[in-house]
Amino acid sequence: MKNNINRQFIYVMIFLTFFPFVMFGQQNSNDYNEYLGVWRKSGKADRLGYGDMKIYESDGVIYVQMKTLDNGIKKAKAQISNKTLQWSFVQGREYGKWKIGAWWGGEYRDKLIVVCNADGSYGSNGDCSGIYPSYDSNKIANEEISFLSFKAVIKDGDMELYYTMSLDYYSGDTPIFYQSANWVLYDNYTNW
Repeated sequence: MKNNINRQFIYVMIFLTFFPFVMFGQQNSNDYNEYLGVWRKSGKADRLGYGDMKIYESDGVIYVQMKTLDNGIKKAKAQISNKTLQWSFVQGREYGKWKIGAWWGGEYRDKLIVVCNADGSYGSNGDCSGIYPSYDSNKIANEEISFLSFKAVIKDGDMELYYTMSLDYYSGDTPIFYQSANWVLYDNYTNW
């Protein structure tokens, strides 16, 4: 009986110790507070047309607003992952037919993205980078969404901002595969 009470006490203590981490671990205030504020872009020549940014929290959600040369201010929801702040902007949408896997150049390439053109011809967008769990080899994508994604890392009080371009392929509302590039350093930002 005494062992059972001790065991229950230990279970309660373990639960009370780890419950806050499980419930509030995704966006702990220590994780994102250092990102909040107005960040100024360094004086480097611009490559993508994005400038200064404001990062703020509202009702438990982190938002990023970025000035652009062509489109005014763009706004996106952001996520914290491994102490890195990440967000994306939709750049465009295309409609058509895409599938993966085909015989090409005498060999079967299972990750090759095949473009099914309206005139009955075929082309390729290269290999896909990954397949979503919802993928089914019988599904043909009918929408291609292009994203410009950013990730911010705090280093010595300043922020390094990286970007990547990616394409997600959907069948209806279901993502089935994607193609992405490597992360590239965009610029450095300071908030003072």
